[in-house]
Amino acid sequence: MQDSIEFYRHGSEKSVQFLFFSTLKVLNMKTFIDEAGIFTDPQQSNTHKVSAVGALVIPDCFYVGVCALLTQLKDQWRVKGEIKGSELTENQVRSLVEGLEKHNVLFDAVIVDSKFCTPATIANHK
Repeated sequence: MQDSIEFYRHGSEKSVQFLFFSTLKVLNMKTFIDEAGIFTDPQQSNTHKVSAVGALVIPDCFYVGVCALLTQLKDQWRVKGEIKGSELTENQVRSLVEGLEKHNVLFDAVIVDSKFCTPATIANHK
């Protein structure tokens, strides 16, 4: 019988737990957090200013595979240094997402348009 790992969300905390043959086990994970945008004060501008914070959670048992995937994609795309999401084409994003799906990662993002936020909301997101 092949091992199966399943993700599910628990309550509003969005915590990740793993079920392994119906026995709950705790697995170590690596979490990477990044932001994009400038989180401007909405009173300084009346235009749309979209900012985002994303978290990528990788179970340790899949970390080596994710690193190999990223190395392969960087070589294929001729990227030197960090892969910048803002510089990827739609097809490159698709390849990245499809590759990450095979490694049981979790990605969660919060996206804010400061035009529709109060200064207090923007401060909380910072």
